[in-house]
Parts: sequence; C-alpha cells; structure tokens
Amino acid sequence: MKLEELARTISTECAAVRVRKLNRAVSSIYDDELRPHGLKISQMHILVMVARCGSVTPQKIGEFLIMDKSTMSRSLELMTKNGWLDGTYSEAERLQQVALTKDGRKLLKAAGKAWARAQRRVEKLLGESNWASLFRAVETLDHPSR
Repeated sequence: MKLEELARTISTECAAVRVRKLNRAVSSIYDDELRPHGLKISQMHILVMVARCGSVTPQKIGEFLIMDKSTMSRSLELMTKNGWLDGTYSEAERLQQVALTKDGRKLLKAAGKAWARAQRRVEKLLGESNWASLFRAVETLDHPSR
C-alpha cells in the first residue's frame, strides 16, 4: 500500500481517531457547564466514584475510570489541595484511601444541575439513536462476553 493510500485509509477509518474526536467534543460540553463550579468532567467522575464508594483507593479509581497512575496522582493531589477530598496516607506518605470532605459533598451536589445540562446537550448533539448506540458500545467494555 502506498503511503498516500495508507494515510487516507487511517485518517478516514481509524476508530481511535473518531473516539478521541468524540471524547474531546463531549468533554468540552461538560467542562463548559462545570466551569462555574471550578470542576472538569474528569474531576467530577472522581468525586462521583468516591461518593459512591465512601472511601476508595486511588488504584481502584484509576482502574474504574481507566486513568493512568500519573494523571490520577495529579488529579487527587489537586482535589485534596482544593479541599474536596481527604486522604489517608501510609508511613511512606503514599496516598492509601480518599474520601469526600464536606466541601466535596457540597460541590458535587451543587454541580449536579450543570452536569444534567451538559448531559442534555450531548444527548441532543448525538441524537437518540447515536446516544443509545454509545451506551451499548461502552457496555461491551464492562461486559465483553456480550
């Protein structure tokens, strides 16, 4: 295959490029809505997971949200510094567990309406059929045998 043909094929057919483009567009909508609360959607997901678990390890958050260790560490450090999370540390000063602070709970509750607006905007942007397809596609990540 010639280089030009290869480049054309990859640029028009690559699933990774399309998923990244979709991710950027969707994340931008959520980030726009959450900005007045000082949040990004990636931080919102961390707050939600910690709220659901009560107390959770950074490793579990990273596994569930498919975040690399360095991104997770930076996010948790910033969120702790902002007073949204409280951490439990080991003797070696490694973060062992995180939990929501009172401010973190208030922030999550306050940002709920902004998240809902973003959710409606994305659903409208994608349309009903694509919205449903998106959820089915992601479901295969959680249940690959389906």
